[in-house]
Amino acid sequence: MEGMTTEMTLFDFPEEVDTAFTTGDCWHLARTIHLLTGYPVVTFQHFDYGQDLWAHAGNRLPDGRIVDIEGILPEQTWLDQWSHNVDADPDTVYAREWSLAQWDGELEICDFDFEYPEVSNDVSRYAQEVIAHI
Repeated sequence: MEGMTTEMTLFDFPEEVDTAFTTGDCWHLARTIHLLTGYPVVTFQHFDYGQDLWAHAGNRLPDGRIVDIEGILPEQTWLDQWSHNVDADPDTVYAREWSLAQWDGELEICDFDFEYPEVSNDVSRYAQEVIAHI
């Protein structure tokens, strides 16, 4: 994207918060940030076993960067990081943008429960902290 910034901002949340929103409850944080800001939910998508799967969720900022609990990253850096995290073929990954209706439908199909309820039940607080860094 022409004119897109490559500036990165990394956050420093406690380990249990970072773990909660990178290993199970990222969808909840992304949805909450969307509801508070309107920034679209995006997912890290990759092909595995012939299926197009998502493995992590964040939000796309107006300048094209992606924000999640770890920070604000250029889209390609975010994709590269998650390719490594899930051992995905970098040639098969992309960021998919969702409407709220699509995202809520996906969550309903997947029937998610919180992996880390002790952190995720306070998602609004963490979403506001992330937004304060934008």
